[in-house]
Amino acid sequence: MDLEKLLYLQGVGNGFVDCDGHYHPTPAADRQAILQAMCHAELAATDGQLTADWVTQRIDLLDAAPWHNFLQPFQWSVADTPAIRFRCPQAYTGSLMLNITTERGISLELCLAVAQLPVVGDYYTDNRLYLERELQLAQFLSAEQLSAMLPGYHQLTLTAPDCPEGMNSATGEGVWMLSPRRSYGADLPQQLSRKPWGVSVQLFSLWSRQAGDSRRTGIPVKIGDFRVLAEFIRLMASKGADFIQLNPLHALPLQDVEAASPYSPYDRRRLHPLYISTSMCPEACHSDWQAELPNKMPTNNNGSLWIDYAAAFKVKVVELKALFRVFKRYPAQHPRRQAYARFIDEGGQDLQFYAVTQAQEVAAPWLKNADFYLYLQFVAEEQLAYCQALTQEYGMRIGLVRDLAVGAIGAGTEVRQHPQQFCTHASIGAPPDPFAPQGQNWG
Repeated sequence: MDLEKLLYLQGVGNGFVDCDGHYHPTPAADRQAILQAMCHAELAATDGQLTADWVTQRIDLLDAAPWHNFLQPFQWSVADTPAIRFRCPQAYTGSLMLNITTERGISLELCLAVAQLPVVGDYYTDNRLYLERELQLAQFLSAEQLSAMLPGYHQLTLTAPDCPEGMNSATGEGVWMLSPRRSYGADLPQQLSRKPWGVSVQLFSLWSRQAGDSRRTGIPVKIGDFRVLAEFIRLMASKGADFIQLNPLHALPLQDVEAASPYSPYDRRRLHPLYISTSMCPEACHSDWQAELPNKMPTNNNGSLWIDYAAAFKVKVVELKALFRVFKRYPAQHPRRQAYARFIDEGGQDLQFYAVTQAQEVAAPWLKNADFYLYLQFVAEEQLAYCQALTQEYGMRIGLVRDLAVGAIGAGTEVRQHPQQFCTHASIGAPPDPFAPQGQNWG
């Protein structure tokens, strides 16, 4: 059983080098467990066991079988040098018809003389040599046609007059991604007389000293919110900053007070409600808002520099529920209610799934009302958009740069709604380094 070859084909490494230059081999059992997690669905027929027959079939599927098709299901190329690769037996020297349909609906056809295209790879299987050839589009298309090849995902169809011996079909289909050479190419150096610069901050740790506060007393231990971010934007813009890089602002599980890490999100498509600033919300300007607050508010100042997440939750929940009660009294024709309705329509089923699931799982003092969580997302998105607009108003060239968590918690709504998009039997992380000697687990 050539398990080592399969591990290589699946991309399962055999070790890593740590920050001190020492090599650490990955135990064989761990490598097999990774393979089983990657192929969990495919191993259903063998009850999860890496049998000899399954390993052989998997190797053939990954290594040899792709050569029996003209096109790979997916390939990519850089947009400024667009190229397409295809495979066929060495013995085939005829012509092929290539059709490219861009994601904007533009269609191009080319007739290819196979023998004239350069060979960039080969493979021998089933007593037959297969060649991989590359088509450089700049050699076959006009400047006008090349200009239509914009970055994006395009459809390819390659057809032979008759099915060559050794191929599964006379027609091959695949997706061709054209990517820019650089993911972000703003001409900032040409616009500015200096190199653009900015700062990286954790929004939850920002705080604003109130009048009369000393350096170490009166420091709010509540989570930094969008109001504090707006103040920070004004401050950094006055210093000439071009961007502010933020930690992930993803929604965290509201049913777990201590689940405060922005890198272990409940749903990366939603925002964490505790970043909402009540003072920035129109409902807080309504005369009824103060009346909705309890006579004795929870306190959230423990006199230290550390955030008391449990206390911060209690205060913010009370404030958010009061805002929601004011909002519910608006008539249907109120501009805020109409904007909210548009937000719900645009969010679709994904937003509804998050709100319904979060409402079912929260405990006191949260509301078990899905509309409440829809409202919180509406307000959070509104306030974040305001902060981004503020960066432009104050002259920042880039503005807010949001981080994206690599993973999401398995119990969260993002994974539960679309489990097929995740490897639910394994987690990803980082090996030990000086910052985290124990390594990191990102879910």
